[in-house]
Amino acid sequence: MLDIFLQAKHYPIEFFICIIIALIPIGIWMMIFLKKAEKDLWYIILTFIFGMMSAGFILLYQSFWGDSPLNFIFFGVEAYNFKANIASLVTGAVLISFFSYMAVGFLEEVLKHYAVVKADKNIISSIDEAIELSIVAALGFAFLENIAYFYREFLSGGLSSNFWTLAIQRSIFVVFVHIICSAIYGYFYGLALFAKPYMQYQYTQYKKTFWFANLIHRVLHFKRASVFRERMIITGLVIATVLHGLYDFAMHQNPSFTIGNSVIQLHVILLPVMLVGGILYLTFLLQKKENMEEFGTLEVEYVYKRIDAQEIHENYNIAPRLSRFHRVEVI
Repeated sequence: MLDIFLQAKHYPIEFFICIIIALIPIGIWMMIFLKKAEKDLWYIILTFIFGMMSAGFILLYQSFWGDSPLNFIFFGVEAYNFKANIASLVTGAVLISFFSYMAVGFLEEVLKHYAVVKADKNIISSIDEAIELSIVAALGFAFLENIAYFYREFLSGGLSSNFWTLAIQRSIFVVFVHIICSAIYGYFYGLALFAKPYMQYQYTQYKKTFWFANLIHRVLHFKRASVFRERMIITGLVIATVLHGLYDFAMHQNPSFTIGNSVIQLHVILLPVMLVGGILYLTFLLQKKENMEEFGTLEVEYVYKRIDAQEIHENYNIAPRLSRFHRVEVI
């Protein structure tokens, strides 16, 4: 798929048109979900670029499926088509397709999340910010992905009805699936990032007990916050992967089932449920009180603070360093 971009030098006007068409819905989604974002514009742009880079990695990976290994003199690199590997493990066309799309969903969610971790880990101060920056990474991913799909369709048929159908479908449904999956993963990532202050907050405010973390602590003597942190990361990844994989499976494989005398296609039920349920759930997550807490400034654990070297030296008696971000233990 990435080879589509190599044709841009031959058809620059068409490529520019596709960029504009892909950018318009991304801008609209940005205004919908990030109208109250408080982070500097630089962090928003950086996260968006990292999200685009993660999409570029997927497109590059797919471009080398089935090709001869790349020869780097001393070693070779070969991109395996994991769909073929899945086919060797399970039987049945439906199961092969289902697990293949789950694998695609897993890979895309991991890469989008990695973009957030690399771009923003040291400046996220609340769960709400983890959600918002995850959405930004998802929009960057969807933006580059849409350009590739739009440009390929444009080169094959111009601005035909098929092109506009594809543009509308991807601009609304595909982008939203990226948003909701990344937002859910971002929520659980935020819980993991601020595991200890979040657990203390929940216990203080609501007397909430964390039975699983307590159980593992008693049996294996792992720290409760560490157990909770790993559980949240895994939970977020599993939910995001399943939702993403189900959407891809329903839209591309288009399976159907019979209810009474009616034959119903899976996407007819799944799309409205994901759209309505996704909007409601995302709104619920963004409005939860603890999401807005500035956990990054609570004096309960290692705290990330954006302070200069002189302030660190004066307040914590720590030797100044060059980095703008310092992990300071305040208890």
